[in-house]
Amino acid sequence: MGQVIETEADGRLIIPAEVLGAIRPNQQFFIEANGLGYSLQPAMPFLDNLSSPSGKPTPEQWLKQWKELAEEIGKVWPEGVSATQVISEMRR
Repeated sequence: MGQVIETEADGRLIIPAEVLGAIRPNQQFFIEANGLGYSLQPAMPFLDNLSSPSGKPTPEQWLKQWKELAEEIGKVWPEGVSATQVISEMRR
């Protein structure tokens, strides 16, 4: 079961650390209204850099972008959790 949180007088929501789990300090999140409530997802601004202005990166650019992406994902990936576990949870 989830935990109830409430807004502060200025509109802020404070989410206790035990609810968030293994989140690094100063992690940013995207919040989106979805009709039934809100969805909160870790922000990954590095995804905005995955395409070149010409529409097709050179092989060197492509490899560099994917290495940067892997590094950024590694920074926010929960320790001790495999990709297989994450995909299994998503499919439930």
